[in-house]
Amino acid sequence: MKKRIILFTNHLTNSSNLRTVISWSKALTNANYAVTILTYYPDSNEPSFDTRITRANLVSSYQAYTELSYKRVACKKLLEQYLNEHPQDILIPLTVNCNLLAAIASCSVQILTQTQLNRTDDPKQKFEFALNDWAIQKQGSVIVQTEEQLEHFNTPLFKHVKKYIAHSPLLNSEIKNIQKDDYKSIKKIITIGRLTREKNHQLMIEALRILRDEYHENYNLDIYGEGELFNELQTQIKKYHLEQQIKIYPNMKTIQSIVSYDLFLSASAFNGIHKTLLEAMSFGLPSLAIRTSVIKNGHNGYTINCYDAHTLAKKIHKINHPETLAIIGKQARQNILAHYTIDKLQSELTYIIEDLLRHKPKRYKASIPSDELTTTEEYQNYFEASLNFIRIADKKLSKQIFKHTRHILKRASLTAKSITIQKAYKTCLRFNQFEIFYHFLHESRN
Repeated sequence: MKKRIILFTNHLTNSSNLRTVISWSKALTNANYAVTILTYYPDSNEPSFDTRITRANLVSSYQAYTELSYKRVACKKLLEQYLNEHPQDILIPLTVNCNLLAAIASCSVQILTQTQLNRTDDPKQKFEFALNDWAIQKQGSVIVQTEEQLEHFNTPLFKHVKKYIAHSPLLNSEIKNIQKDDYKSIKKIITIGRLTREKNHQLMIEALRILRDEYHENYNLDIYGEGELFNELQTQIKKYHLEQQIKIYPNMKTIQSIVSYDLFLSASAFNGIHKTLLEAMSFGLPSLAIRTSVIKNGHNGYTINCYDAHTLAKKIHKINHPETLAIIGKQARQNILAHYTIDKLQSELTYIIEDLLRHKPKRYKASIPSDELTTTEEYQNYFEASLNFIRIADKKLSKQIFKHTRHILKRASLTAKSITIQKAYKTCLRFNQFEIFYHFLHESRN
């Protein structure tokens, strides 16, 4: 009998989620597993999947999802109901929310977490990932996509957790037909990514200013992406009088045009999979990135180990040799096409699943590390989370969150909201009376 695997994600409207679902479902199906793709609700624009794959949803439509009261509580019950009616061997949550839902659900299925860590200083994300870490501790196993992600779990907090790496493949069918064959001195540089802080476009712009002012070298940089930093980046470009050298475009019309550039540049402070970097390398485009295991410096690309504009400018100046760039580009293409394939992912996932079924990890009494939850801005996130966990009767975790919130409240003066429950929560926090709040909440619901 085939082993039954569920890939569980919120929805398929997110491009990153969709790429993962497509590649993982294909690899697992090819490996002869019975695969189900489970989401909260269906998406009208989702692609057609292999007929061997089962497609399921917790609710019938997005409208039905929006009408749920206490969505996390409702989805937990719906997940438990689905798993009871459709027994599975392994459940693989693909997002933080799904991972947390799986961790608190009452079910006998083995849970194997796939995680994409993009840790920032955003208090909301910080809190979400602290809860995600709690869920991974409890479940005892995790799949990451890069060596950088693995570093986070190589700590005593996760010493009992079984850790695996599965490299996401490139899905662009045009890759093998697109190849750079004209290597020149670096003049045209390209970067692709959302206009957000973690992509570090400001650092790249600063590096071009340094190359012009200190090295007396002029380069053109085309930035492809959209996001909230558009106006800020345009202001920085004008401030440095780089309007003729640096342009921002919303998107690239054809992927083939990427090979007309001389260098792909990534300064992303992101330890997930660098999809655009991988694609650039697969086309044979020489690439320079900061702190990534995808590139072996001087072999299939170039790296620097710090987020410093002077170091970046110096590196661009140093590598500007056509003959060497040609060698690097060709080696990058060969390396990426050999390692980031569906076949390679299939092999990795088969090993992971069979190992997990043979040696099931023990569930662990997990806790939220208090040193990760320290800022005043997280108060609202704590409030919402503790309400959710009290409502689903996970009293122990809710009490931990309540305790951490109290430490924050001691150091901050917070304006009370008009909501009765939140006022009660704040009052109980000040006096560390979790039980009073617990009973108050239950009585207020009756």
